[in-house]
Amino acid sequence: MDKDVVCGVDLSHFNGEVDFEALKSEVDFVILRVGYTGYSNGKINADDNFKEYAKAANDVGLPVGVYYYSQATNKSEAKAEAKFVLHHIKKYDVSLPVFFDFEFAQNDGERVGRLHEAGLNATENTEIANEFCKIIADEGYDYGVYASSSVLSNELNTNELDKNAYIWVADYNKKVTYSGKYNLWQYSNTGRFDAVSNGERDVDLNYWYIK
Repeated sequence: MDKDVVCGVDLSHFNGEVDFEALKSEVDFVILRVGYTGYSNGKINADDNFKEYAKAANDVGLPVGVYYYSQATNKSEAKAEAKFVLHHIKKYDVSLPVFFDFEFAQNDGERVGRLHEAGLNATENTEIANEFCKIIADEGYDYGVYASSSVLSNELNTNELDKNAYIWVADYNKKVTYSGKYNLWQYSNTGRFDAVSNGERDVDLNYWYIK
């Protein structure tokens, strides 16, 4: 990727059927959800479509990153999540970062679930994110943290995150409200592509600032 800014999408099983050959003509990269932790039971799960998506993206030569929706409440749980990710991506060409997706589950606009109920402070959250990243880094992958502007500003000590971690910020405003440095901006969750479920499902849209 030799441009200053490249455009990509992130996908999970919610996006349905994807024609990756057609999608390749529209985007520069994809970031696929490899799995998630249940926000009520803490169970680690694989994304139903990850294997299909990863193979298809690799087959057409579309650069792939992955993310894992975490609900880890301590470093031990973060380590288990990272080990799960490493097991599931080893068969595929994942040339882009592995992201720790840090967000609170919500119901009717209110935070719910085990991460919210744990009541962790920013220092504890940061230690958990760093533990996940360390496990990923030890296997030679690039790594990073995904969170909203609000979470990055209030729930993490971003100056204490691993200095090599990519920061992927979600903010659906005209500009990013998080004041720190970041590498990727998820700027919309209402994109549409004919290549994704025949244009009938929303898709997250991202800018990646390469330089």
